[in-house]
Amino acid sequence: MKVNKTYTFNEVKENYRTQNVLDESVLHALSRIDRRDFVPDGFENFSYSDIEIPLSNKQFMLRPSVEGMIIQSLSITESDNILVVGSGTGYLTSCISLLCNKVDAIDIYADLVEQAQKRIEKYNLPNVKMENKNILNDWSVIRNYNIVIFTFGLDSNESVQKNLGEYSRCFIFENKKNFPMKSGIIINKLSGSNFVKNFITQAYTTEIIKC
Repeated sequence: MKVNKTYTFNEVKENYRTQNVLDESVLHALSRIDRRDFVPDGFENFSYSDIEIPLSNKQFMLRPSVEGMIIQSLSITESDNILVVGSGTGYLTSCISLLCNKVDAIDIYADLVEQAQKRIEKYNLPNVKMENKNILNDWSVIRNYNIVIFTFGLDSNESVQKNLGEYSRCFIFENKKNFPMKSGIIINKLSGSNFVKNFITQAYTTEIIKC
């Protein structure tokens, strides 16, 4: 998409369609929340360019195409309770909030949480809660949600699988040794210790959490 212009809802939708995000409810959510409100100062003209925009603490925003694929692949409904781990700017969380019952978002960086809260206030999203928290201190928290989204790479998904509730699902980026791109997969937790994994996309993520 071109830069230095005002985006219309239809132009935003068409941009995501070219990246294989086709679900109309997802496209509606992505166009309702203006990504320019969430990028750092100086990057407004690149808000919808399919690049990783740098943030503080050596973090990056996921590419728009990856964000769209994550939301679309999870088939979110209005009854879902969602946890976003690694909330960053709050853009992904805000879009998701338009599709689900509630979304809680946590991040280990207090400054990112504070900035995200201020950005989200503009949209009056009562079902969003932001918190400065480290998931490594309490993996069991993910049992309270039927959808969990990790926006960063994981060295192992063992802790995730151990703590997922039955019939819940989780999006994670799996680390591949000596390979800069991480595989984005969905883990579906069935009954007992049964899981189904599906590959969704690939992306560059900045930090690998060893767990």
